[in-house]
Amino acid sequence: MLWYEIGLACEEKLPVLLGVNDRKIFRTFNRNSFAPCFSRRCNGTCQVFNESIFQKYRHNVILKIQHTYVVKLTWRTVRVKSPTDSKSDNQDGANQPGLRQMEIEEFLRRIYDGQNDQKRFAFFLGAGCSSSSGIPTAGELVKNHWLPRLRKLLAPDRSDLDQWARETIKAYDPGNPAQSYGALIERLFLTPEERQQEIENLCDGKTPSFGYAVLAQLVASNRNRFNIVLTTNFDDLIADALYLYTEARPLVIHHESLAAFIRPTRSRPLVVKLHGDHRLSPRNTALETKSIEQEIRKNTAMVLNDRGLIFMGYGGADRGIIEMLNGLPTHALPFGVFWIHPNEPLGAIRSWLADRGGYWVKSGPFDEVMLLAQSEFELPHPDQERFNRIFDDYHRKFQLLSASIQDKPVGEAGTEALTRARDEAEARFPDYWKVISEADRYRSSNPDRADELYKQGVEQFPDAAPLLGSYASFLIDHRKDSDRAESMFKRALLANAKDAINLGNYANFLKNYREDFDGAETRYKQAMEANPNNAINLGNYATFLWKNRRDFDGAEAMYKQAMEANPKDATNLGNYADFLAHIRTDLDGAETMYKRAMEVDPNLTIYLANLSGLMLARGKEEGLTHLQRALEQLQSKPYPTVELECAFYLYAHGPAEQRTKALETARRLIESGVRSPGWDMSRNVQRAQEDKHPESQWLEKLAKVIGDEAEVEVLNNWSAWANIKFENNSDNEAGKEPPAAG
Repeated sequence: MLWYEIGLACEEKLPVLLGVNDRKIFRTFNRNSFAPCFSRRCNGTCQVFNESIFQKYRHNVILKIQHTYVVKLTWRTVRVKSPTDSKSDNQDGANQPGLRQMEIEEFLRRIYDGQNDQKRFAFFLGAGCSSSSGIPTAGELVKNHWLPRLRKLLAPDRSDLDQWARETIKAYDPGNPAQSYGALIERLFLTPEERQQEIENLCDGKTPSFGYAVLAQLVASNRNRFNIVLTTNFDDLIADALYLYTEARPLVIHHESLAAFIRPTRSRPLVVKLHGDHRLSPRNTALETKSIEQEIRKNTAMVLNDRGLIFMGYGGADRGIIEMLNGLPTHALPFGVFWIHPNEPLGAIRSWLADRGGYWVKSGPFDEVMLLAQSEFELPHPDQERFNRIFDDYHRKFQLLSASIQDKPVGEAGTEALTRARDEAEARFPDYWKVISEADRYRSSNPDRADELYKQGVEQFPDAAPLLGSYASFLIDHRKDSDRAESMFKRALLANAKDAINLGNYANFLKNYREDFDGAETRYKQAMEANPNNAINLGNYATFLWKNRRDFDGAEAMYKQAMEANPKDATNLGNYADFLAHIRTDLDGAETMYKRAMEVDPNLTIYLANLSGLMLARGKEEGLTHLQRALEQLQSKPYPTVELECAFYLYAHGPAEQRTKALETARRLIESGVRSPGWDMSRNVQRAQEDKHPESQWLEKLAKVIGDEAEVEVLNNWSAWANIKFENNSDNEAGKEPPAAG
């Protein structure tokens, strides 16, 4: 039933006579009470008139004021219970409490508030946020979907849907169909499995709307001011939007077993699905939603202790939610409560909002609100380049897989099937990616063929930045043609100036082939700006700061950032271990990092060798086991520099019977031009001297020759060196180190 309220807001405590015709009501109002008199924050009360009286006398209100004046007279239409309703029904309140109001533009300006770090909020999302993504609201489901289906089952001859629904569903209200959601879903779907399938069908295949895309930007940014999202929705739209449109990785709590992870100290986005997930027995019926699981409720309360709460798209009909909100301590929600909705709240949620001094922020639909938020917060549109990076990364990882398949011995079990599957996958790649994949297959085995494929591809796709960058890397690695490579890098960056991979590879090129350190640093920074989470570029820049700028603190910070971006990048783990061993003298830390690198990639020979050298220098015999593994790997994949280092470790620390062979290997490689510039073996020399190595006086000189700090002639008077005899193998040419990671 519709009733009407008359309210006053006055500047000081005074008696007021308010009358409609001859019916006079005496009310007293508090000083400075600017809220309407029907607000619970005011000691005054209001008179509620039924519709017939209100319509008859609404233009004949008589105000008699003693001593001072009335600031504001308000009229308000509210839906309340009839005085003849039952006592239990009246507990919802015939006299609905008043709410303060605010315009949406003012609200957004207030929560922006100069990006105040201390002013933090949690979002509470309801079904209204998901309607523009194609998921019906509770009211729409009841009115337009489920009621017609139930009527077809129970009374197919009835055409008066609303009247039939009143007779069939207890307390059904055509003006508020959402409140019958729980009762109706239980009546229509007889088992939990049926209910779950219905919810899954409603959620599957839906993509985030514009509003969710903007909300994701807000949640992921702004220094964790908005990183908490509570929702009664079963869908994944907010989590999907975070994955799709930001670099953030949300923690989604969709079951009570995960409640312990709801912590106020979390910095990354946290999504708490209060009614569960559409795939994991969501709570739908009135009984199921009557209460929130205890652990979810308790831990959710914790994260609201120091935040404000912003409701969007929520109807407020869940008793379990009301119980949870009523259970919040008085000191919770210090930054206020805001109801963002086209319609003002009704029932118990309204009373709770009024008790908390909440605001009704009248607004348009969710997407419109988020458009205004995007403008106020100056949030960017989703980065198209991010999607390109995702696909580029996918393809480059496929290239690594393809290369590993290419290296498998012919006839090995499963190789034929893998090769066939790889070829079929390559055939399905779009456009220029087919060129990259096919050329990459011939890089080592037939560089001329690869070069021809690249030329044809560049002619056909002259503006494809990944293709141009791939060709540039090929020209460096397999043609040693730095001029053509630089030309291709420049064309690639002209085609796409924000390609983080090409920027990083060009930085490596400028450092290694042009010794243009200023230019290299500029490109490294551009690469990190284009993709702050590219672990390869972060790690390469860290090594650049270490070895070329001698900025050790900056280098360590970048290594840590790189490992945070990708904790399983074996190259960065190994390089950081080198840094800890040789710059920080943190041998325990270095050993730990080497072992982590080995856990990620046991076949990364260079770091296996470095680990063995470190452990042997520390007197740990386990180092010989790692050294033997490294030597075995070098037999199938030669790496002359690493082989030279391993030969030194074996000669300095290995069994006496293996020393002659180790020294022979070292001399062969040194005389063919292999060196390991800057590599420090002084700890190994010291350990060998402590262990009374018979040739300890020559080890220091040999280490300096290997590190390119001395000429080989310093070893001429060493009898063990001079007496080595081995057959010269013209095929044993000095190899080159692999290019920098890129």
